[in-house]
Amino acid sequence: ESSHEESKDASSSSEGTTVVVDLPANTASVSLVSSSNGFYKTVASQRLQVRVGEEITSCLFDYVMKEACRKLGSEVAHSKKAAKKLQHEVVLCKERLSSTMSSAIMID
Repeated sequence: ESSHEESKDASSSSEGTTVVVDLPANTASVSLVSSSNGFYKTVASQRLQVRVGEEITSCLFDYVMKEACRKLGSEVAHSKKAAKKLQHEVVLCKERLSSTMSSAIMID
């Protein structure tokens, strides 16, 4: 059992380099972060001159709208109220994805 505990401790203090991509509503940024024994250091960071966040929001909205039309009927696409509600839910979903690995949008 002690060797099992040691292997868990060794994996929790792993070293490595990670690419972090931040996709807010405006310009995106990419950072290279190194980790060693639980400490993190930004090695490099670059702001991208593209509006990636808006593109992702738009792609998510298009997908969710297609799913809503498939599940509820094509009239959803013609409803301004439904489109506004879906847009709001997509933005909330994207915000949740910035801190979690998954998020869901309930279509009712």
